[in-house]
Amino acid sequence: MDPLALALALGALAPPAAPPAAAAVPVAQETSDKEAKKKREKEARAAAETLGKALGDDDPAERRAAIVEASKLVHPRVIEAVAKALGDADVGVRREAIDALGNKQHEDALDALRRFARKERRKLAEDQDTNVTLIRAIGRHADESTTSWLARGALEEESFAMREARVFAVANRRSAESLDALFDEMARTDARRVKNHMRALRPALTYLSGVDNGDDPARWAAWWRENEKGFEVPAKPPAMPTKLDNAWRRFWGEGPSYERRKKRGDRG
Repeated sequence: MDPLALALALGALAPPAAPPAAAAVPVAQETSDKEAKKKREKEARAAAETLGKALGDDDPAERRAAIVEASKLVHPRVIEAVAKALGDADVGVRREAIDALGNKQHEDALDALRRFARKERRKLAEDQDTNVTLIRAIGRHADESTTSWLARGALEEESFAMREARVFAVANRRSAESLDALFDEMARTDARRVKNHMRALRPALTYLSGVDNGDDPARWAAWWRENEKGFEVPAKPPAMPTKLDNAWRRFWGEGPSYERRKKRGDRG
């Protein structure tokens, strides 16, 4: 038999090579991971129990402080305990719980906030400060599922605080979909109202787009028509004009921009 043919025949009959063995996890590391998880579960259980007891305190200040302390740990058990404070009789405690859930980047925290928004819709309509706190908290999660809910009707809100909260919350999710949602709201709103609402819209549009087209809605609309197709939001937030930057930072509870602090420092 031809040597080449023989080699090919033998190769065809040979069993397939065994796949490379998966790298084994070192026993010490596996044990360490299990211990860390067990420790975390224990800490979460203790934190949730401590908060549960504290929420029965007569002093609202103590209840608020307990929420802040428990919120240092992000865990489903703790989130569930904090969510119970959303039904507290004291509005300050409720707002503390809302804020804490907004700062917990966990799907359980966002779900708790959304349930609260649906359940208390009528009460929230009569309590603007709590409503703004809730919208800010939901906006901090920057979740795709909330974009349309936050944007729809945002420019129809009667108060500036509510318009700003909803528009800024949409913009905090830095995506082309967020930008598109805001332009859709501008298009379906009376042009005169849009013009009057640029104080809230301009910082949000600039934060998303990386450009500043001023307070003229027509200029913004023209820019979007030219750039909408294939537009990608810049990877890094832009350096916005000080006035816009300060409005953005104030809403999210951050300090004023560096330029403004520097000017104050130069006064001597």
